[in-house]
Amino acid sequence: MQRWIIPGITVTIFLILFSVDGAAQRREIRIAGGMGVPGQSVLVRVEMVAIGNENAAGFSLNYDPQVLTNPRLTIGSGAAGATLNANITNGRDGRMGVILAMPAGQRLAVGVQQLLTINFDIAQGAMAGSAQITFGDLPVTREVVDATAVSLTTVFIDGSVLVLQPVTITIAPTPTTSLDEVVVEARGVWNDGCVPSRPVITRDGNIITLATAQGESVVCLQSITPFVMTTPIGKLARGAYTINLIHQSVGLTIRLGSISLQVESGLVNTNASSYRADSLAPDSIVAAFGTELSTSSVAASTLPLPLSLAGTTVRIRDAAGVEHSAPIFFVSPSQVNYHLPSTVATGRALVTVANGNGLLSTGSIMISRISPGIFTLDGSGRGLVAAYIMRNSAGGQVTYEQVWRYDPAGSIVTQSIDLGSQTDQLFLVLYGTGFRSRSSLGGVSVRVGGLPAEVLFAGGLQHYIGLDQCNIRLDRQLIGRGGVEIELIVDGQSANKVSVTIK
Repeated sequence: MQRWIIPGITVTIFLILFSVDGAAQRREIRIAGGMGVPGQSVLVRVEMVAIGNENAAGFSLNYDPQVLTNPRLTIGSGAAGATLNANITNGRDGRMGVILAMPAGQRLAVGVQQLLTINFDIAQGAMAGSAQITFGDLPVTREVVDATAVSLTTVFIDGSVLVLQPVTITIAPTPTTSLDEVVVEARGVWNDGCVPSRPVITRDGNIITLATAQGESVVCLQSITPFVMTTPIGKLARGAYTINLIHQSVGLTIRLGSISLQVESGLVNTNASSYRADSLAPDSIVAAFGTELSTSSVAASTLPLPLSLAGTTVRIRDAAGVEHSAPIFFVSPSQVNYHLPSTVATGRALVTVANGNGLLSTGSIMISRISPGIFTLDGSGRGLVAAYIMRNSAGGQVTYEQVWRYDPAGSIVTQSIDLGSQTDQLFLVLYGTGFRSRSSLGGVSVRVGGLPAEVLFAGGLQHYIGLDQCNIRLDRQLIGRGGVEIELIVDGQSANKVSVTIK
């Protein structure tokens, strides 16, 4: 076969395919910055887009020494075997010089090669934002050469480090009744446009790690975005824990914050009449349940109520951060009844019960303006109401009657209410707690057996701490209804349903 060679075309093709200065590909040295928070280190990579004939490179780096400090340089994975000479004499001024040389006759491989890595410390107090790292010519001039020391055309591309605002982490029990279930709340400002969410939770003994990552675990919003991330941890046994929040980005892990947690015995705080734990009202009676709350069972016998009973105390830290001591009605190893002070601020609060041996039990409560409950005779929060009847008969005679009686076995059972003659007016007097701060009497409604009842009074009793009273008129349409439910609603909040029997 005869080969025809056209010299001009051959030379042109040779130059296109094998140009020593890489006309077909741009040679670059670029800075790949990282991100981190003040007080921690950040990794910066210097990379080269190599053509394959590079033997050595020199350059200087400029940075803000008020933000980035204590640089530590290491030869990168793409320059294995190279010699690194670094001039960091001017590091305090924010300048360093770098010379990186492969052994004689050797070249960098084609492609993106990591020349070196630099670990900076981010200064405490550094402001959130972008910290620029730029190439310069002092103390080392920018240059890339081949094995024969011929200078090669190179583009140098600056970079930056993203300084993140430190994240504030707080811990609180959840508002469920299992108040030893813990949630972590993280607050901060996220600078890269994506805020962390839905972290992956891992446990290693008493170290708990919440890890967010680029991808499914972030929600991307506008840059520099305030965020609040709330994460349920679950039940934790009594003991000391460390909770870490980290963010995993491409090629690096950022430690955003850490907090220590001491888990004490759980404490469930309830309305003493309804035993509901979703919210409690200031100036109401609370029944708290747990274990080892007291070393003995004692009821208060003096007024004012004591702040310590059998060595047990109750402290409340309200949503405003104010500490309150609670007067105590009764203590036992499994229950403490106390008066929630009227000065407690609304919002989430933390209750701590300390027994005489110093053992702590903690639980969270939500304080609301009202949280109505009605007492029942058996103390269960259900069934026969703790109440009495006031009967106004013709001629102005007033009598008082019970809604209960003893059966032959000595047990308390319901006593049917006789609505009497047409001239009798019957009023049912209910006792409860948590509704004395109602907006107005018009904000209180009661239904008995599904029928609306006239409410004559709803408020606190002056000489009984935390005890509230509601007076209603019984409608004669209830005659013959038998067992009926009583529904109390105060400012839209329902109390526990209780019952009476109508003859």
